[in-house]
Amino acid sequence: MEANLVQLVVAALISAIIAARAYKKKSLNFSGAILGFTVMTIHIAVNYRFGVVLLVFFFTSSKFTKFGEDKKRKVDADFKEGGQRNWIQVLFNSGIATILVLIAWKLAGSKDNCLNSKESSLMTALMGGIIGHYCCCNGDTWSSELGILSEEQPRLITTFKPVQRGTNGGVTKAGLLAAAAGGSVIGLAFVLLGFLTTECTFDIALKQLLLIPLSAVAGLCGSVIDSLLGATLQFSGFCSVRKKVVGKSGPTVKKISGLSILDNNAVNLVSIRFILLQNRQGKTRLAKYYIPLEESEKHKVEYEVHRLVVNRDPKFTNFVEFRTHKVIYRRYAGLFFSLCVDMTDNELAYLESIHLFVEILDHFFSNVCELDLVFNFHKVYLILDEFILAGELQETSKKAIIERMGELEKQE
Repeated sequence: MEANLVQLVVAALISAIIAARAYKKKSLNFSGAILGFTVMTIHIAVNYRFGVVLLVFFFTSSKFTKFGEDKKRKVDADFKEGGQRNWIQVLFNSGIATILVLIAWKLAGSKDNCLNSKESSLMTALMGGIIGHYCCCNGDTWSSELGILSEEQPRLITTFKPVQRGTNGGVTKAGLLAAAAGGSVIGLAFVLLGFLTTECTFDIALKQLLLIPLSAVAGLCGSVIDSLLGATLQFSGFCSVRKKVVGKSGPTVKKISGLSILDNNAVNLVSIRFILLQNRQGKTRLAKYYIPLEESEKHKVEYEVHRLVVNRDPKFTNFVEFRTHKVIYRRYAGLFFSLCVDMTDNELAYLESIHLFVEILDHFFSNVCELDLVFNFHKVYLILDEFILAGELQETSKKAIIERMGELEKQE
C-alpha cells in the first residue's frame, strides 16, 4: 500500500512538471495540460512502463511537430505555433489506452507483469493493446510531421495520384518509414524499461525483443489506416486565396479528395452557425440557424449581432469576435449580411461567400432591393438552401443555382 502511494505521488509530481512545461512551451493549451496531467498520472501510477510509452509518444511527437515549423506554416492551413494541442486531441490520442490502463490496474494493481501469454493471457492482451495504441499514434504523428517535410511529392493512398502537400491521405516513402520508426521506438522503450522493472526469466526476457519489429508494423499500420480514412472521409481542397490545402469547402476552394464526414479529431463540426440579413433599423429580413437555439436566445443573438455590425467603424475589418466565435459581415446599401463561424475559419472565403449570395439574389430578382426580400422571403430561403445546407457550402456556381430556381418556378 505504501509503495503504491509513493508511486502515485511520484506520478503526480512528474505529470505536473511535464504538463506545466508543455503549457509554457505551447505544446498544450490550458485544457490540454489539465487533461494531460490526469492521463499521465494514471499511466505512471499504474505501471511505470505504461507511463514511459506515453511520455515517449508525447515528447517525440511534440519535438517533431515543432520541427520544420517554417515550412509547415506555408503548407498547413490549420498550423498552430508549437503544434499546440487541446483537450480533444489529448483525449483522442490517449483515451482508449487510459481505459485499458485502468482495466489492467483493476486486474493486477501496480504489478509489472512480463509479456507472457501463458502466465496471463488477459494481461498480455491488455498490455499489447496499450502498446499497440501508442505505436499507432506515434507512427501516425511521425509520418504526418516528417512526411510533410519530404521533397518527394505525396501520392493519394487510394489512387496513387500525385497530390498537394498537406492533403489528407497523401503518403510519401519518407512518411511511411517514419511511421515504422515511430512505432518501433515505443516498443523499444517498453522493452528496455521492462529489463529493469520486471522479474522475467532469461528466455522470456529475450522474447520481449520480438515486440520491437511488431511495434514497427503497428506504427506503419496506424499511419496507413489514418491515411485511408483521410483520403475517403476527410475533405481536402486547395484554396486559391490562401494557396494552401484546407479541410473545409468554400467558394475559393477546389476539391482534391474526400468527403466532409470526419476532421482530424473525428469530430464533424458545423462551419456556419447562423446567417442573418438585417437592415439598419434592426429588422431581421432573413435568419437561418444551423445550431439548436431557443426562440428567446435567437432574438438575443439578432439584437447583439445588429448592435455589433451597425455601430462598427467602417474603417475596421469586416469580422468581429462574437462570444466564442466570430461574425463576418458585409454591408450592401442599407442591408447587413452576417455569418457566424469558428474563430479559426478563413474570413476572406466567407466574405466571398456573402458576395456570391448577393450576386445570386441580384441576378434572380433583377437588381434586388429590401422589398424583394420582404415580399419573396420564401424564394430567398430556397436560394439560401441551394447555396448552404446544414451549415456547409454546397454549391458555388451562380449559374447552377439560378437554373435550379428556374426549374422550381416552372413547377409553381
